[in-house]
Amino acid sequence: MFKFLIKLFASGFGVGYFPFASGTLGTLLGVLIYFLISKSKFFIPIIIILFFFGVYVSTKAEEIYNEKDSHKIVIDEIVGFFIALAFLPSCILYIIVGFLIYRFLDIVKPYPARLFHNFKGGFGIMLDDATVGLYTNLILQVVNILKLIQC
Repeated sequence: MFKFLIKLFASGFGVGYFPFASGTLGTLLGVLIYFLISKSKFFIPIIIILFFFGVYVSTKAEEIYNEKDSHKIVIDEIVGFFIALAFLPSCILYIIVGFLIYRFLDIVKPYPARLFHNFKGGFGIMLDDATVGLYTNLILQVVNILKLIQC
C-alpha cells in the first residue's frame, strides 16, 4: 500500500505513466489543480507543504522506480507551476502564458536549474522545477508591473 501511494502522488495520480510528454501533462494537471486552490488564502502554505512532501515522495519514488528522476515523477512539475503563478492575478491569460514560459524554461533548464537537476534524490527533482517556477514567476511579475496582460 505504501509503494502504491508513493507512486500515486509522485506520478500525479498516474499522469506520469503516459508514454510521452509526461512533464507537459504533469504541468497541465498542475493547471487543473491551480484552478481549484489558487483562490485559497492557504495557497502559499500549500505550495510550501507540497514542495517538502514532493521531496519525500520523489526520493521514495526514485527508489521504487530504480531510476534517477524518472519521467513518471511529475509532482515537481505541479509544484513548480504553482510557484510560477504565485502572487499574480489568477486569470486565464496569466495561466496560459505562465504555462508556456514554464514549459520552455523547464526544457531549457537555465542556470542554476540544470545544476539542481543533478542533485541527488527528491531535493534535486523538486529544486530544479521550483527554480524554473521562480524564473517564470519573475518574468510574469515584470509582465504584471508593465501591465502587458490585462485580466
